[in-house]
Amino acid sequence: MATSDYKVVKNDRLSTVQLPITSGTFPQRQSSLLSFQMLLGAAGLLIGLLLAVQWHSAAQSAAQPASRNTTRQEVSTSIVRFEQEQADLKQRVGDLHAELNTVQQQSAASQSSLGSAQKMLNQQQIDAGLVSLQGPGVIATFDDSKVTNIPSGEDPAHYIIHEYDLRDAVNTLLGAGAEAISLNGERLVSNTSIYCVGSTIIVNSTRLSPPYVVIAIGNRQILHDAMANSPNLSKFLQRKTLYAVQMTVQAADDVTVPEYKNAPTFKYATPVEGQGR
Repeated sequence: MATSDYKVVKNDRLSTVQLPITSGTFPQRQSSLLSFQMLLGAAGLLIGLLLAVQWHSAAQSAAQPASRNTTRQEVSTSIVRFEQEQADLKQRVGDLHAELNTVQQQSAASQSSLGSAQKMLNQQQIDAGLVSLQGPGVIATFDDSKVTNIPSGEDPAHYIIHEYDLRDAVNTLLGAGAEAISLNGERLVSNTSIYCVGSTIIVNSTRLSPPYVVIAIGNRQILHDAMANSPNLSKFLQRKTLYAVQMTVQAADDVTVPEYKNAPTFKYATPVEGQGR
């Protein structure tokens, strides 16, 4: 019978044991082969795990620089974008400042035009007599005669103030440079008429009664002298001497002429387009 030597370690001593080789040797070899294959499989698995771990570590090491590079690139791109946005905002601010300056200039021009238009309107209102005025001038007062006993056969009309006496006085004042005139508080304007209905004088559709007070603004000395020496009043001055009709003229440092209160109302008339502007 064949034998097989096996070395056995026992109590730190190496012993050799001879075992006989029997017919069961083939199954044992098969079992040993299976164990060896399992051992190889386990070793391969272990080596695979080690390689996987090593690859993962290498991948992480390789990924870190790439991530840093990506971050730097993103930051650089963001900085460029922010700088461009800042430049665009600065340009927009500059454009808005320019627009604001333009609007302010246009506003100033509009205000200047508005101021000119307002001055023109004020002047037109003054010319039309629609505002009160004050300044130096004269106060002329006309009244009927105080004579109570009129001689027989004498015309009583010689002893009262007539509308033409007042018209002559107004024309005298205008000729002497009067800038504004009122009669018993009625402003005299271009369309004012002084006329008589019976024994009543009417001005601006208002009935007036004596005394008649004429107020005029202008050079007070020139106006005063004109009222005393004007040829327009020569007949009245004669009646003043003959019939004692009354006229007094007083120069004043400051008089007031009221505004015209009877401005016409247009019901049917409208301005022609493109005119009067």
